[in-house]
Amino acid sequence: MATTNNLEKKYVSAVYDPRQTIGVDAGTQAASPITPASTSSVPIGSVINSVVIDTKAAFTGGAHTLQVKMGGVNITKATSIAERSTTVPFSTLLGPVVTTNNDPINVTIGTADIAGTNVGYCRIIIGYFPPVSS
Repeated sequence: MATTNNLEKKYVSAVYDPRQTIGVDAGTQAASPITPASTSSVPIGSVINSVVIDTKAAFTGGAHTLQVKMGGVNITKATSIAERSTTVPFSTLLGPVVTTNNDPINVTIGTADIAGTNVGYCRIIIGYFPPVSS
């Protein structure tokens, strides 16, 4: 009897929402990794092969960038989130990567703090294959 190696892709997500008035998402953003209040992690050795950043309310003005990291590796490069569409999710995966630790999804906001009328929020969805069992 033949065996199959059917892979099951899994997904995790985080919500980065600096509109909150309290909590980590509302803290100083510039150049600091932030682990969102709503986040997830995957097992060490997982292969991450997709990421979608779904902007639910636009970040306006400025030259704000967002970089996503997880499991000890960069998932995306620093990508502009200013004026991002709220109807078309975007993806900027650096390529398939293998996680090296259990760090949850976190974001780094570059250029300037997001505050006042510039504030939006987004959902980050990451697709991965679990590590092979030995």
